[in-house]
Amino acid sequence: MPQGAPAAHNPGMEAPASGAVLAPRLVTGAGETFAPGGLAWEDGLLAYVGAADGLAAEARSVSGAVIPGFVDCHTHLPFAGWRADEYEMKVTGVPYEQIARSGGGIASSARAFGASSDEAILAQARTIAGEMLTTGTTTFEGKTGYGLSVDAERRAVRLGRALGDQVEQSTRVTGLFAHAVPTGFTAARCSLDFSTTLAMPTFPECASASRIRISASAT
Repeated sequence: MPQGAPAAHNPGMEAPASGAVLAPRLVTGAGETFAPGGLAWEDGLLAYVGAADGLAAEARSVSGAVIPGFVDCHTHLPFAGWRADEYEMKVTGVPYEQIARSGGGIASSARAFGASSDEAILAQARTIAGEMLTTGTTTFEGKTGYGLSVDAERRAVRLGRALGDQVEQSTRVTGLFAHAVPTGFTAARCSLDFSTTLAMPTFPECASASRIRISASAT
């Protein structure tokens, strides 16, 4: 948790631009523990993290521990639909392949994504992101993959970037193009088409990347 990093806060509170808190226990991202510990921020950026006696500002006491925010490195926000029924099937032993063959899985999410408006998708994603924040997730990655066409994956990237402007967390969009093989494609052709017509124009940084991973599995 370096000084100068953005200071996250409990979304249930109104966080002042500057302030300090004193906690019975503070754990940093480097694994250091201070008991008691203190944290201070100025103009929304961390100014001090460490032992309580190092706080220069008057601090507000809080209960519990102060810890770094969680990073969720695999979400598909923003997405559409909800596959809770499939989760029940999985935990009772139904293989994913069977779920997919019956029209569920990624194909189900792709259909819901295509049938939903931009605002409906973003509204659902904002609600989920808010719930994530209340349980400590301050950074998340949003993978695409529910488009299954070049145009739909471009839309997923656009909505992912729009979501980043609408939530409090730090976000990163990853293009998981060809998450499943669309109807009428082979895995090899799908990977080639998506990488050349979608990845490069959508993520210009790919042009200077030292490595781009394209993984194709047989179908």
